[in-house]
Amino acid sequence: MISQSGKSSETLWCAELFENIVAITNDLKSPLATHPSALFSIDLCAGEEKYSSTKTYINSLIVLYLGLGFDPESIIDRLELELAEFEKTGRNWAEETFQIIERGEWKGACILGDGPNLASAMQAALILTESTGFPFQAMSLAQFDHGPKESSPGSLIYIISPQNHPSHRMNELSRQIIKAGAIVSVLNIKGEEHLTPLTSSVPFFFFAHFLSEKLGRNYPFLIGGKITEVDS
Repeated sequence: MISQSGKSSETLWCAELFENIVAITNDLKSPLATHPSALFSIDLCAGEEKYSSTKTYINSLIVLYLGLGFDPESIIDRLELELAEFEKTGRNWAEETFQIIERGEWKGACILGDGPNLASAMQAALILTESTGFPFQAMSLAQFDHGPKESSPGSLIYIISPQNHPSHRMNELSRQIIKAGAIVSVLNIKGEEHLTPLTSSVPFFFFAHFLSEKLGRNYPFLIGGKITEVDS
């Protein structure tokens, strides 16, 4: 079981349902790491997360890849090489979005991903929403194509596209919603598709940082706390 803090109530409730678990967390002294069901604990080594858990997300993916027998070294090397470009992309998106917000033209934003990158889209939407206070949605291309595309005019749409696996559906959908008045950005991610989640979320993390900075929102988690702890 994976938990950045090792304290999230849902994770601890789930741990009670299993005789044996492997605890993966940033805090080896946390309730999850020291749970009676934990056969052993794995340190995520992501360090302290004062804001959104971006480092933890990447490190969790690395642990899962290694645990399932995949070698992520090549994509980690690619991440290092492309980090400056990802930062530039995030900064550009933030500038564009901030101008739209300032003009009072914000209509909404949606991040689309398929296959292994659906999780990246959902993580990106979560980070952007909690960091900026503006609502970002995430869904698959098919889900968006079956109705939500009708909200496209004036909306910001971000599409995660693995470069080695181009999608005819994505190209056709992009054409349709651009014609309808959507503002579309396609993020082309290099590498084997099953490893691309390690890099596809990073531009969105930069996007969240720069947009929240422009909005003057330096203190996320204003409603409730960072860790989802409840009494029962």
